[in-house]
Amino acid sequence: MTVFGTPEQITSVGEGQLLDALDSKYDTLRDKLLSEALMKEMGAAEWQALSEQERQARLVKMKLEERRLRREGKLDELQALLGAAFDAEANLQDLMGQNKARYKERMREKLEKRRQRLKDGMNKDEVAKMEAKEDKQFEEELKQEANVNPLIKLMQNYDKEKEALLQALRDRDGRFASERHRQAELARLRREERKARHEDKFDTAALVLGLAQTQKANLEEIQKKDRLRQEQLARERLAARRKKKASEVEKELKEKEDEQLEDISDKENLVALQEAVLKELEKKQECEREVMEKLLQEEQTSERRKKTQKKSKEKRTERLTELKVRRNAS
Repeated sequence: MTVFGTPEQITSVGEGQLLDALDSKYDTLRDKLLSEALMKEMGAAEWQALSEQERQARLVKMKLEERRLRREGKLDELQALLGAAFDAEANLQDLMGQNKARYKERMREKLEKRRQRLKDGMNKDEVAKMEAKEDKQFEEELKQEANVNPLIKLMQNYDKEKEALLQALRDRDGRFASERHRQAELARLRREERKARHEDKFDTAALVLGLAQTQKANLEEIQKKDRLRQEQLARERLAARRKKKASEVEKELKEKEDEQLEDISDKENLVALQEAVLKELEKKQECEREVMEKLLQEEQTSERRKKTQKKSKEKRTERLTELKVRRNAS
């Protein structure tokens, strides 16, 4: 039976609330990134051996240092803050699982342009030359993006999103002139912060939010790509869960079972309404990922079983051959 609680009632959304929600989202992402950097620097075993209080103390110290460097604009020192332990994963596009999606999108655009160019009367050689030039430009863009440190990329994304938000708020004729649109924006930011907080790792949190994608992506594009994201997240979580103890997994599942749906006592409160709807959507997506994880596990188990059966068959064949040779020799 669904248990209903009391939602936060919001009658008016101002600039301060929206900026606070934006800050919370990026603070959550930075915390995950810095925690992973500390764990990599110390080693997973040593990090896990620390008490929760010790881990939090180290994280707070690193957060204060990161905030100081960011405030003072010391990008070189900020670049080095993650340490050598993070260098192997410094390629942000690979870290966020976006390169494959970028290449797929590039191929789609390439085919569309090719059809249009041929339709416009260009010959195949001319089209090939233009495509080669565009391919080179695309690769250069990827290389430039790959050299950006995750902390700096987060800072850049935050600055862009904050600037766009403030500009929209100060446009009296814009969409944020409507209270309902401001409430919808607040609900979106809170949803993204919550989704990032629920992920175990920075890379999956970043993937959930699609940070490497343009912020102008519309709802249809997001929904179109969502299914692929769910599968990739399932793979990420499956890998992470294998590293956890059985008790931790059980605790995590129990917490999910205990999640409650917020009550919609005021249907005119758009934030409360959207929060509840989005939570239901997240529950559905979570179930989909759970199913995908099980399917992946079954697939991997089946593959291992096939390999074992093959080895057993080979051993039986070798044994039979050996016995046959001995029998013939005697």
